[in-house]
Amino acid sequence: LPVEEWPLALEKEPEEWQLKYRFPKPTDDDIVILHCRTCRRSAWAAQLAADAGLRQCLVYRQGVYGWRLSPTVKAYSSYEVGDVPPEPEQFEKEYIDVDSAEAELRSLGIF
Repeated sequence: LPVEEWPLALEKEPEEWQLKYRFPKPTDDDIVILHCRTCRRSAWAAQLAADAGLRQCLVYRQGVYGWRLSPTVKAYSSYEVGDVPPEPEQFEKEYIDVDSAEAELRSLGIF
């Protein structure tokens, strides 16, 4: 979800959110993980989310470059405003194991 849409998105009804973004609107009990390149926009988005009643917003403080801690994660090609975006790269879809994810968050004391 683009951060510039976040303030108005938080005001949308769940049905309107689902239609626009094609995933369910987070509820007050959902864990929401926010990230951006440098952490500034995600920290701002987390404050907006908290103000809107979302109680479990986590910010990935290392930003998108933090994912490079794992050699299995490929860095993406960034570009500046006004530049032509790089061509998309092919990747294999990764499926989420919700139970394992929750167990990891519990082990870290954040869930």
